[in-house]
Amino acid sequence: MDHVSRHFLLALLMMFLSNRLALEVYKFNEGQDVSIDFTQRMSSNSTFEYELYLRTTYRGCYFCKNGTMVPGCLTLLQSRRFSVRSKRTSTELTITLSIDKINSKDSQYCLFALREDNSDKSHSFTQDIQIKVVRPLGPAKCTVKTSENLASWNEVSCTSLLASDGEGSLYCFQDGEKVPHKGSPLRINDHVTQVFWMNVRLPINCCSYKASFPLTSALCSQFMYSIPTHTTVSENSKNPSSSRTAPGTTVPQTSAQITSSEKLSTESKNTEVTTPKTPSAVYGAIALGSLFSVATALPESPVLMYPSVVRYTFIHLGRKGKGG
Repeated sequence: MDHVSRHFLLALLMMFLSNRLALEVYKFNEGQDVSIDFTQRMSSNSTFEYELYLRTTYRGCYFCKNGTMVPGCLTLLQSRRFSVRSKRTSTELTITLSIDKINSKDSQYCLFALREDNSDKSHSFTQDIQIKVVRPLGPAKCTVKTSENLASWNEVSCTSLLASDGEGSLYCFQDGEKVPHKGSPLRINDHVTQVFWMNVRLPINCCSYKASFPLTSALCSQFMYSIPTHTTVSENSKNPSSSRTAPGTTVPQTSAQITSSEKLSTESKNTEVTTPKTPSAVYGAIALGSLFSVATALPESPVLMYPSVVRYTFIHLGRKGKGG
């Protein structure tokens, strides 16, 4: 049995036999600079020795003895981030373990073993703690690109580092409402990616989120994209009902846009040329055929994600059929 193993077994024995054993759990966010204090009362005329150990469930080693770092226990990166200092007063001794930029590999048990010698007796003290490093959900990082199929819609791709528990989702808002997503979220290693539809006429804001309280647009501001004022809008993009691939394609509209469209329709009544009226049922059949055509050509089109589009189409065309 080597020297390190003997020291570790002795420390474990001290830990289980000591009536002053205390187990505490310290939780830290990944990336923090942390300090952990081990404090023990002792008389001013006593001498002492101490060791610090790192251990997992089955293995362990000591990395510091009386303030001197011992090689062979810590990894190279840990040895650069770990440091130990001591402070003694007339009544107590405090050993401080400092860890710079703590990460998930530092999630281990740490054992502090102290031996105090007086003129009349010796005393042993151990303290066992658990270090838990928690990785919070990372912020959303997004990019905007033009949709290949719909002139009035862009695609926003967002990615975030998942929390250490694997939880977290991505959301986007336009006009105060959640934006529909394109397909399912993609999880690779510790990251999640989600693509959203963005109406080109409205700004968008996105964020990563863990459900601890209701999410609103005001709280979702890790990524914000405004409509460039210098951008020239094409004729197709001016009309939210147009498409590059299928003329007459109906795409989703917000409530504000529907109101605007209805207002324009009302204003155009005075300039329309009188034509033979067509029953609203015929317009409805045409609209339904158009929607099914989109569903076949674009299985992930935002048309399929907005039931209100169907309702709006029939209402709008039905008014025209009645002479509107």
